[in-house]
Amino acid sequence: MRDASGRKNKEDYERDMAREYLEFKGIHFTRLQTLAEFRPAHASEGIDGPDIFVTLLHDDTHHMTGIELTRYICRKNDHGSASLRLNDINDKLNTYVRTVLIPKARDLRGFSISMTLNLENLPRGQEICDIADGVVKFIDERRIEMDELVIEDSYTRRLPSVPFDGFPVLARFLKSLRIMRTELNDLAWKVSDATAIGLDDDIIVATIVEKSEKLAKYHVDDCDETWLLIAADGSGSDCRIGPPMERDRILENGKIVGAAQRSGFDKVIIWERVREWDAVIRGQTQT
Repeated sequence: MRDASGRKNKEDYERDMAREYLEFKGIHFTRLQTLAEFRPAHASEGIDGPDIFVTLLHDDTHHMTGIELTRYICRKNDHGSASLRLNDINDKLNTYVRTVLIPKARDLRGFSISMTLNLENLPRGQEICDIADGVVKFIDERRIEMDELVIEDSYTRRLPSVPFDGFPVLARFLKSLRIMRTELNDLAWKVSDATAIGLDDDIIVATIVEKSEKLAKYHVDDCDETWLLIAADGSGSDCRIGPPMERDRILENGKIVGAAQRSGFDKVIIWERVREWDAVIRGQTQT
């Protein structure tokens, strides 16, 4: 069912998400139901439980699994979602470069420029233009080094190991700057991860803790296992996990692993729904 705006309702969305994950993992199941479908009487009485109940089939044995679903949502501050702000910064930067800088310095077309911003101090308004001007000055002062770059060679400055000495605007707002020679005679400036945001272990830990508190109140006596499935899904950048978030980095993150092991869930799963990988952390009861 869809609402008046044409969007799926919550139950259909959760059912489709759970089904897609099980199919992605190649897990066989015989029945998949929402809480209201699985326990209509309990649901009407306000007795809560996981979002999805699925009967898994393994070695000719059926296992009832309760799956609690949620999405990875990036932190917002007073100015909005960091990732949406990055998109806006990227657009404004390119507008300024295209309309102001390129007409004055057309040889900039020979470079592909990628910058990673400090998410704790994102630029606003004129500061975005100041960054672009600072990058042009940075290149001009290193013109010999830049001219020596061959196609697809890159020149990288990354904080804190190599500070942007003499460039206070770049030092204030940038985490790294990568300049690459390119054959393309086209505009190639970008703010890295402008359409995706990276790993924030505090958000994931807070999500696990919140769902653990809910699990303690759930009726799960008829479940052989309970899973928490945290999905980074959709095309909206405010709910995406960016390239810096990798499976191994999650599994090696003590804060995330510790929260998952203490959660009460048999499995905590962080699923990169778009890039198609997952990280599975088992509860302490599992061997």
